[in-house]
Amino acid sequence: MLRFALRIVLFLTLAFPAWAKPPKDMIQKADVSTGRVFTIKEKGVGTGSGFVVGTHAGSNDLLFVTNFHVVQGGKQWFVGFGVGDVVHRFDGKVFAASTELDLAVLRLDMSKASYRPPAIPIGTATLEKGDEVFALGFPGTTDATVSRKMSADAFETTLTPGIVSKLSTGRWSKQIRDLEIIQHTAAINRGNSGGPLIDYCGNVVGVNTAVRKGLSSVNLSSSAEVLAGFLRSTDIPFQQVVQSCNPDATPARPQQVDPGDEVASNNSDAPGGLPAWGIALIALGGVAALGGVAVYVTRSGASAPLAPTYDDTSMLSGGVAGAAASMGKPALELAVKLPDGGTKSFAVSTEQLRQGVTIGRADSAGITIDSPKLSREHAKLALKDRKLTLQDMGSTNGGSVDGKALTADKSVQINSKSRIELGNVRLKISKVG
Repeated sequence: MLRFALRIVLFLTLAFPAWAKPPKDMIQKADVSTGRVFTIKEKGVGTGSGFVVGTHAGSNDLLFVTNFHVVQGGKQWFVGFGVGDVVHRFDGKVFAASTELDLAVLRLDMSKASYRPPAIPIGTATLEKGDEVFALGFPGTTDATVSRKMSADAFETTLTPGIVSKLSTGRWSKQIRDLEIIQHTAAINRGNSGGPLIDYCGNVVGVNTAVRKGLSSVNLSSSAEVLAGFLRSTDIPFQQVVQSCNPDATPARPQQVDPGDEVASNNSDAPGGLPAWGIALIALGGVAALGGVAVYVTRSGASAPLAPTYDDTSMLSGGVAGAAASMGKPALELAVKLPDGGTKSFAVSTEQLRQGVTIGRADSAGITIDSPKLSREHAKLALKDRKLTLQDMGSTNGGSVDGKALTADKSVQINSKSRIELGNVRLKISKVG
């Protein structure tokens, strides 16, 4: 009997390894920086997670990282932080976004704030297989209606432990560049999207993005190196730790990274190649209650299936050339500079250009840009006789190419050197490959 009991104990020990309990100060450090995102859409509400990375250079506003698919298609955004029994709510707007990286930054209005959540450092040291990680966020269904008086329980984060299973290079969809993806065992579910994956020292080492479903779930996150590169490219200040986490040593002091700074990377030897994922993802968007109706939010925020694949194009804002259309190989990247200094980027394929891609502020536009100076369908990009053209669509505020006004009756040829303005936004195109 004793021998049998010992066998059971041995089996349980091997099957369920003991996790080192993370220190309370590490949990608290990351917890207070993590907030719950609400994306208000024309038809429903999306939710997700995210975290504070820094302060806007021209104001006292906070900059908050999440996934692009969390904020996609929104008309309004706000972020809530639970502190004890109090919920601190901040209105936000999209400041920077990348469809290909599935990353976005919200600028949180702090003009009337009585509480200021701190920024959490980004740890860019190279992870290794077996490293302990912890997922932090708000999984599960949304248990609060969208109002200024919400239960504090809805803003209590969930912490789940795990280890790094694998580091690989892949893409979230048929976009431009490969990126480093962390495969790990820290459980994430709907609502975790955009939340931090942290190490034992409380530094962000990844952004929780998706789950691969099969015989067992595989949790996937963009690496901190991908995040840091995105923040640097969009001139967003953040704190960086380049040393590996050592729980037994004094925590490394983060260094401030401001726009224009060059910071050494510990991850320059990331493996190349694109894995043939060909597998189903669950978009970690969440479920919210609006007017008594449960609204399921997927990556497309519309009619896309609940389990899109890596080849799904629904992460593109507004569904470029239609959410159900096949994107094909990206041909060019469109960089958008907003009046407030924020940036967005969009990938467009040759197939889409042949069909014509509309640019405007409507969700139905091929490329949706949230600016009051843009018409719902402002201009149209197209490929005609192997020439890239731009044409006004009868917009209110017009546009120009190299200082010459666009007209609705004539398309203008453009290239990577063209200075393009639509309303009060500036656009720049660059060829892919």
